[in-house]
Amino acid sequence: MRVELSGTEVHTIECSGVVPCAAARSRVPASLALREQDGGAPVGLLVFAMRGLGATLPLRIGPRFDYGEVLWRIGVVWRGEPAWFAVACDLDRASIRTMGKWMVRYPTRRAAIDVRAAGASVRAAAGTLEVAAVATAITPDAAVPLPLLVGTDGALFRIPWREDPAPHRREAAITVRDAGLVDATLGAAVRWDPTGLVHAGRIHRCGIATRI
Repeated sequence: MRVELSGTEVHTIECSGVVPCAAARSRVPASLALREQDGGAPVGLLVFAMRGLGATLPLRIGPRFDYGEVLWRIGVVWRGEPAWFAVACDLDRASIRTMGKWMVRYPTRRAAIDVRAAGASVRAAAGTLEVAAVATAITPDAAVPLPLLVGTDGALFRIPWREDPAPHRREAAITVRDAGLVDATLGAAVRWDPTGLVHAGRIHRCGIATRI
């Protein structure tokens, strides 16, 4: 029986941008081709405050957890289709870092994370990051998540990932201020898009990564 982890993203900020291909290549397994966009490789930054994450089998079982997460992704091509490769996952709770590394096979890092409707701050050993988000009145269509891949010990895994569209989602003006964390994570500065997304109340679903 498949175990699913689910919880509610109280506040979520999605940022996108482009990083030089040489830097992206150094972070992605050679077996995966990079997607190309505007002279580089696309980057996705997902920052959220999670409430009540726990296991479903199919009934809800066990404890529930609240925590902050920052997921760093680079755009790749997998089986001829667009996908994401997870480069790093910053988490502010030790038990979730352990579970993320074991079940989801994320390359986890310790960080202090504060996520609000209007922005987020991330403080880690490698540097800091500040994101400001000013929501507009535009409600975008809900997008279908791309496949999410991760690599560990030379093997490639796919993370089961679904999202129930948030009851509140808006386009937003995004400003990213980096003090070392982006370069340490992605190997170069990112040209961030000035427009991103904010969500409130999105249901997050993931599970045990499977080898591909």
